[in-house]
Amino acid sequence: MDDSKQQSAVQDQTLSAGKVSCRGLGWCIDICKERKLDLNSLLRNLPFKKEHLQDPGNFIDWHSFRIFSDRFLHHFAEHEIRNAGRDSWQNTTMTVYRLMTSINHSLVAHYTLAYGPQGFTAKLFPCQLSIKKITEEHLEIELAMKDKLQPCRPFHLFLAGQIAGLTEIYGYEPAAVDIYQTRQGAKFSVTFPHISPTLHKAKNIIQSLSTAKMSAQELRNLNDALIEKCRQLQNESDNYRRVNETKLKLEQKYQLVVDHLSEVIWTADFDLNLNFVSPSILGLSGYTDTQAQKISLQGLLTTQSYIDMRALVSTVLIDKENLTLPLKFQQQIVHKNGSTVWIDGELKLFLEDDQQQLIIGVARATPRRVNRPASDVESSTVIKIDRRNVRQQAGKDTVNKTSDQSKRTQKTEMLGQLVGGISHDLNNMLSAILSYSELALDSEKLRNSTRTYLEEVKSTSQKSLRLTNQLLAFLRDKEIKFEIVDMAAIVKDMQSLIEISLSSGIRTRFNFTHDMTPIQADRTQIEQMLLNLAINARDAMPDGGVLTISLYVRQTAGKSNLLAQKTAARCVVLCVEDTGTGMSNEIQEKIFTPYYTTKPAGSGTGLGMPQVLETVSAHRGSIDVKSQVNVGTKIEIDIPSAE
Repeated sequence: MDDSKQQSAVQDQTLSAGKVSCRGLGWCIDICKERKLDLNSLLRNLPFKKEHLQDPGNFIDWHSFRIFSDRFLHHFAEHEIRNAGRDSWQNTTMTVYRLMTSINHSLVAHYTLAYGPQGFTAKLFPCQLSIKKITEEHLEIELAMKDKLQPCRPFHLFLAGQIAGLTEIYGYEPAAVDIYQTRQGAKFSVTFPHISPTLHKAKNIIQSLSTAKMSAQELRNLNDALIEKCRQLQNESDNYRRVNETKLKLEQKYQLVVDHLSEVIWTADFDLNLNFVSPSILGLSGYTDTQAQKISLQGLLTTQSYIDMRALVSTVLIDKENLTLPLKFQQQIVHKNGSTVWIDGELKLFLEDDQQQLIIGVARATPRRVNRPASDVESSTVIKIDRRNVRQQAGKDTVNKTSDQSKRTQKTEMLGQLVGGISHDLNNMLSAILSYSELALDSEKLRNSTRTYLEEVKSTSQKSLRLTNQLLAFLRDKEIKFEIVDMAAIVKDMQSLIEISLSSGIRTRFNFTHDMTPIQADRTQIEQMLLNLAINARDAMPDGGVLTISLYVRQTAGKSNLLAQKTAARCVVLCVEDTGTGMSNEIQEKIFTPYYTTKPAGSGTGLGMPQVLETVSAHRGSIDVKSQVNVGTKIEIDIPSAE
């Protein structure tokens, strides 16, 4: 057995040793109830309460049981504890054991089943029992604690009373029991009157008939308890599964964001051993994905830059009070082709309980080295840090950024709630108008002109009702539900809502191919994505322009795109093109970054395009963005065909 398996076995043995079953502790509850003593007062400073003892399926450790039992000697005389042991046979938790012993036909067999090596007492308490010197009227029971546990006299007194009371439950006089303490436990000398086997067998039959009904009820209660326990475990399992699913979804979202950041995110320990580096390192260093997984920070940085980075970390560790303040750095990395690239970034160090050591860094390429103030970074291994300025600036930046994002999010949520409430009320009023117009049209006495007006009211109400239903569907937060849908039908249904969302100076064009193929998609998410793209196009054309929405089928697959996913052989392509202001290359690199927006403060949340990217990813699609300043933007989204 190797060391790991041996260590695991030792741990399992340690965990299972010295446990006392609460099934054998009903006498503790009964004696306190009889004397009106608060059981919790005897359990003070112990890691369990009265409710724990009342559940026969629970366990407690032997050390706690000894402390708990010793406290009984301060409240009860020894003969009272013995009497509690004699009365314990009447406790409901002992019903099953009474039935088991009634099957035997001799008192010796009863004692063997209860206090023998395989008896139920040895299974309820961490002790070893053996029966010796058996005669017709006498036997001796030896008890030794397992795992070198210390003996407990109140436990011995209880057992003596229980041993004596075993003969009583069959209608005989109680046995006489003497206790002899030993180093490992105790010896019990048991004397009982000679009993005819025939008479005892007859009494057993009568006793078993009287206890059968009680035992059946006990088994039913036990079965009900097990069913309830199974339900609890099932609920816990379902909750655990839901938590895992939520965690997985969050990890996928965060991974998607990390994979498409232009900056390099990396983590390492204080010895600069890399733990994680984002995929953006590939474009910065020229390495392939496989090569990047094997690279170290020492191999990536130039020799001098690696020395400077180690000096920076060592300097910061001297002052642990300000350990997590952001620190700026500028170093050089070695490209795969042998050239050097300057990187600019910042890092934070984390230390918890002097054990967890973690560096989180962000880096980006810079065209050339920027001369920094001497108070920030000096050459070679001597590094000075103006922590007061760093702390103040970082605090201001963090507070301002967090405040702005929080305000935008709250404003968006409030606006969504307001629009949802108005749409709901408008939906109800339109339904009433539509119903009354239909009732009016049923009249045969209407003039033709009046009927024409009512038909127009009905038609307009139906169109308005569809718009409000689409708006409500857009605002609802539903789980993804994939189904076979027609993309052209979705765009046609959204046409009215899109046109209403645009300004008066924007003309719309809708182009559909006749040979469309169905897709497997969540209709609501596709509608949200389409509306997000239309609104972005509207904001890019403040002076008016043309918005063109096209649908066609692409017969070939696999082109490089922002999601780097291989698409199916047939794809439905959604193309949204505007004649707006367009975007620079710098802006295009950041459009999928959450909360990034070029709109004036309060005009945008910066969440539209990240939501579009998330929808495309969920549908195993790809997205391609082409834009030119003062010309316009063209966005093509490929979604695999369901065929």
